[in-house]
Amino acid sequence: MNGQWDKVIFSDESQIAIGNDSRVYVWQKNGKGYRPDLKPAKSNRKFQVMIWGCICWHGVGTLSKVTGIINSEKYKDILEDTI
Repeated sequence: MNGQWDKVIFSDESQIAIGNDSRVYVWQKNGKGYRPDLKPAKSNRKFQVMIWGCICWHGVGTLSKVTGIINSEKYKDILEDTI
């Protein structure tokens, strides 16, 4: 039934960043208006990590932390280490 789908792997990488950006989030009770006097504390801290993952006919692969830029050599290394 699976035909050749058992030979296919879908993969992607994504960067997750937490910290210093231009967005401001405000949580407040329903019905309360905007209060410009409430400003978030400024911080220069930033955490970011690049991850890679895959799925295939047999299931979900392990997430891998990636350092640097993914080029063809690094991609082959990731595949050899995780699949």
